[in-house]
Amino acid sequence: RALANYKGPSAFAIPGNHDWIDGLETFTNYIQHKGWLGGWLLPQEKSYFALKLPHTWWVFGVDLALVGDIDILQLRYFVNVVEQRLAADDNVLILTHEPIWLLEWYYQEECKAPNLRQLVRGHLRGRARVHLAGDLHFYMRHSFQPPKPCPHVVPSTPAPTAQ
Repeated sequence: RALANYKGPSAFAIPGNHDWIDGLETFTNYIQHKGWLGGWLLPQEKSYFALKLPHTWWVFGVDLALVGDIDILQLRYFVNVVEQRLAADDNVLILTHEPIWLLEWYYQEECKAPNLRQLVRGHLRGRARVHLAGDLHFYMRHSFQPPKPCPHVVPSTPAPTAQ
């Protein structure tokens, strides 16, 4: 409430899998308990958040931890936001660390994140319009390989010459 009239910039963050290596301690100390970072207010109290934006939009920043899904406490938090604060015509942007839909396709897995899926398909019922994610590491190593002859090409033998 004391910051209700604050007009300066605010920053929010969601943790990724590497933030969980130390049990989220660094994220907690430098994001949740820091207060300020380079002139930006850090009002976040949990590793996840719901922000109301202008023009009927919300951002739900979720924490997939190391299991690739939201836990039951997050599910309850976001369901409460949906039921108590979202209007019928509001839209939601879901922000996750990893692109779950792409991983499901790649690994041919169904329902990789059942709690998040329940939130999106059940409680939001079509109001989740955008899903943003990161985490894909496109690493390629290129090295020279000498060309191999095509297996279907038979080397020709020189024609006999007349003597």
